[in-house]
Amino acid sequence: MHNIPEISPTNVRDYVRALGWHFVSEATRDGLFVLNHPSNAFIQLVLPIDNEAPDYFDAIRNVISKIVEFEKTSSERVIENLIDVEADKLRFRLFRTGGGLDSIPMSLGASMLDGIKRVIMSAACSVQRVRPHHSRLSGTIAEQFLAACKMGHTEQGSFIWKVSCPLDAVRLNEGQGALNFDAPFARRVTETAMLGMSNLHRAIISDDVAGLVARVNASDVTDPTGVTSNLCDGLLNLIDASMGNNLEVIPSWSPRRPLPVSERFPHSVRFLREHAARIEEIQRALTPGQEEDASSFVGTVEKLEGEMNEDGNREGYVVMSLLLAETGETLRARVFLNHHDHAIAIRAYEQEGMYVRVSGILLPGRQPRTLSSPTGFALLEETAPERPPQ
Repeated sequence: MHNIPEISPTNVRDYVRALGWHFVSEATRDGLFVLNHPSNAFIQLVLPIDNEAPDYFDAIRNVISKIVEFEKTSSERVIENLIDVEADKLRFRLFRTGGGLDSIPMSLGASMLDGIKRVIMSAACSVQRVRPHHSRLSGTIAEQFLAACKMGHTEQGSFIWKVSCPLDAVRLNEGQGALNFDAPFARRVTETAMLGMSNLHRAIISDDVAGLVARVNASDVTDPTGVTSNLCDGLLNLIDASMGNNLEVIPSWSPRRPLPVSERFPHSVRFLREHAARIEEIQRALTPGQEEDASSFVGTVEKLEGEMNEDGNREGYVVMSLLLAETGETLRARVFLNHHDHAIAIRAYEQEGMYVRVSGILLPGRQPRTLSSPTGFALLEETAPERPPQ
């Protein structure tokens, strides 16, 4: 702890109180914040109320050292929590069993960020309306909340996406949200996200997928589960089969609001890579039946997987990045092309900025999704198509 950033004394007081330490209000008359250990009154944390006091930074170092000792955590984590007490945080930790994971392929970064966005937007939409599937992850309030969230840097020993959700990101009037109006919208979003992931994990571990699906379909404002097909979709983006990673989501709650009940909101939720198949099963069960009508898509060819057939022509699967006209989002999909269409795909792949149009039935599931019954595969002009307004 060589470099201690400027930390507000009230931040220290509120954070330590949230950990269960007892605040001695009488000491404020002497210009001190004093907090007693939860189970040992002879252990105290003491620091000046005035952050310009000569011994303030020495007191801060002592406080951080004791928190690290008693909470069995790192000084970096404690300092981060002391600096920003106005936000809940969700850490999406990618790791491999038995080994570290300090980086991820760049090609997967955008997909994983989209997965985090889907997890957060699913919770934000569920705060406003409880349902098993949100046909569109949008809305003024949810998008305002997402815009206020901040992405943090990663940590050593694993690859961690850190999302900070300010408690004052959105201010609602009564009746604008479905759940627990007494809490800020941001807290309701982070609680809903963790509740959904906890319920999802518990169902997988206890082999009760069918029971969870039934509860989700029957849930309402009085008994929300937090589970949606969109949440499953987002999590599947974060568990990549080719990378073989697991996922752990770790919440940090702002001490500015009462902490959630620990029985409903565990310290972390961990999904192993073998859980992905069950998550996809739940995702499919919660997605409304889609009509077998082909839709038209515009996209780019990202990967060629074709092989030579008996006639010496190349055919087979290609991986595309498709633009969804309804939402403006992109997703990856695999499509099987005959030798004629595969030749067009090769031209699009080799020429930067070349877009193609294709019609087909986009099946639900984890990415890359499957685009079945493709027709009308053709090149567009070399300029990118106009995206719908966000």
